[in-house]
Amino acid sequence: MSVNSSVFNIGVKIDNSEYLNEKIRATNFICTLFGLLSIPFFLISNRFMPAISYLLLISLAISLIGIFFNYVELPGLSRFVACCGFISIYVIYTSYITPDNQPLLGAFLAMQVLFLLPPWILFDLEEKSSLLTYVLLTITLMLLMPVFNNWFSLD
Repeated sequence: MSVNSSVFNIGVKIDNSEYLNEKIRATNFICTLFGLLSIPFFLISNRFMPAISYLLLISLAISLIGIFFNYVELPGLSRFVACCGFISIYVIYTSYITPDNQPLLGAFLAMQVLFLLPPWILFDLEEKSSLLTYVLLTITLMLLMPVFNNWFSLD
């Protein structure tokens, strides 16, 4: 059994519309991708910043929770997790590693901009309210980085 048929199709049902099944597969893909990416980042973080490496374990758990929600036929909740869960953990993580009252590094900002992609993948223009909500939430989290930077500190 391939990864494609086992992981990406969790929650896909013959009774669902093809549209919904496509969204379930996309959500499973995003959750799997972020979950797999969190593993090497956890190993690196655990080596150099063990105090915050638990955040990457939470990211892995969010991945599993997102796929689980598809499994129990809650695709709306799964898409919420895929859109909001990972950016939330990323914002907290970068807040910890950015020195207090310092601007966010360009690379971190570029990564945050990439978190604007999942809503555009998981929602169509017909779902304007959900798409707009998740995009605005992501932008709001990005704009609040100076506040989060002061809240979360390694000191």
